[in-house]
Amino acid sequence: MKRKVMLSFCLLLLIGCTDPLSEVESSLLSSSEASEEIVADNFAITPVIDTFDFDLLNDLEYIFYDDAGDIAFLSGHNIVASDYEITDSYIRIKRHYLVYLTPGEYELDVYSTTGQSTLSFVVLDKNNEYRVINHSFETGDLFGWEASTIFKGERNLLAFTNDAVVAHGTSAESGPYSGNGDFLIGPPEGEDLATYEEKIGMLKSSTFTLGGSGYITFNLGVGRVADLAYLSIYRASDNFEIARYSDRYYHRDGSSSKFGYAPYYKADLSAYLGEKLYAILHDRGGHSDDYVTFDYLETYHDPKPSIDIGGIVVNEVPTFALSYAPNQLPNGDFSLGLEMWNVSPNLGWQDTSAFHVETGILKSNANGDAGRGLIRSSLFTIDGAGYVSLQLGAAKGARFDKDTYVSVRLYGCNTEIIRFTNDRSDGTNLVTYYVDLTKYLNKVAYFEVVDNATGSWDTIFVSDIKTYYEEVPDFTGINFANNLMY
Repeated sequence: MKRKVMLSFCLLLLIGCTDPLSEVESSLLSSSEASEEIVADNFAITPVIDTFDFDLLNDLEYIFYDDAGDIAFLSGHNIVASDYEITDSYIRIKRHYLVYLTPGEYELDVYSTTGQSTLSFVVLDKNNEYRVINHSFETGDLFGWEASTIFKGERNLLAFTNDAVVAHGTSAESGPYSGNGDFLIGPPEGEDLATYEEKIGMLKSSTFTLGGSGYITFNLGVGRVADLAYLSIYRASDNFEIARYSDRYYHRDGSSSKFGYAPYYKADLSAYLGEKLYAILHDRGGHSDDYVTFDYLETYHDPKPSIDIGGIVVNEVPTFALSYAPNQLPNGDFSLGLEMWNVSPNLGWQDTSAFHVETGILKSNANGDAGRGLIRSSLFTIDGAGYVSLQLGAAKGARFDKDTYVSVRLYGCNTEIIRFTNDRSDGTNLVTYYVDLTKYLNKVAYFEVVDNATGSWDTIFVSDIKTYYEEVPDFTGINFANNLMY
């Protein structure tokens, strides 16, 4: 045992005197360079799997023998201990390390208590740089994707978990189905559908460089309300939302999307060729068919793909009539009716707008409590003391905190920075709320008012929006808006 410890110590001293290897993206070692920098192999390593495939997302595996003694560590190309696993006779290099290597041939140094050896492997060129990791969920989980909550940080309300990566049905009418591979995003097997429909969240892809023809394709299904269930594409340099797509096929007569089928769509993003982008799948609704099925986000096509079932998508990123953003929201008191406000025309709401103005109060009950919809303000700049205020009424239905609420979003990225509701409802009487936006001073923002429920008291009243205070307004804690997104 003492001899092994001394050998390991000597190896560490030897390594400390050598220069570290270059970054992952640097030139690969040739066999001649390796022979100059690495001493003759002292033990044998046999490859079992030594080729990494970006589509398969496989680990690599090697066998070592008794002459290796105890393997101490691997070195080279920025590999760290968490990137590999050593068992009694195997070395396994994990896929989470391999996915970020550029295609080519690689060598790693292997150090043990008896000496030093090398192992080599190949990363295949599958246009890796231009594609998202695990684009079709064929690992059977969310590897390569990042899920996050929306509502109160509650994990039990998160729509996107490993359980939501499910096996395909047998046809478009048999449940979650896209026709690509074995897995897709959809309702977990055995879970009550109504329970899953209430869940919400966001699912973010890895970053990719847009190449080839500049077209992307994907399968997206269900998502009854376009404003609450959609796929967004963002520019990585500034997180600007360049495109937003919903499942418009759902609203066709006899659409199999209502059964969970995710039709194939294509989108032209060629204006952003060469830029780094990423995608986020949004699920923000909590009622019937307020969930998504999703699969096969392919971000590299050369040449451009043909049109299939869903067809060419429509970009539904919010737009604003005014090109400037004053510090006081235009028509925040609704004295001009709905002027400077935009009722969403996107699919999934009623044909007739639920919103109207009555005696200076915006109300979502033009169709009674059963009315549903989303209305968006014009832009304003967060300025002065950084506080805004408004009055809310009604909004006291069974799930008021999920269904009838006000959001403040940042322009460009369209990130929801605060969501609050009338949690101190006094019937139809208006209650004043103050919102602290001091973290976002000088940013441009806008309001969204959402009513996504049809039961008793499932309507929301909004009035007297003020977005500029020179000094922090005088209010008590009871009037502070509680952020539902913590």
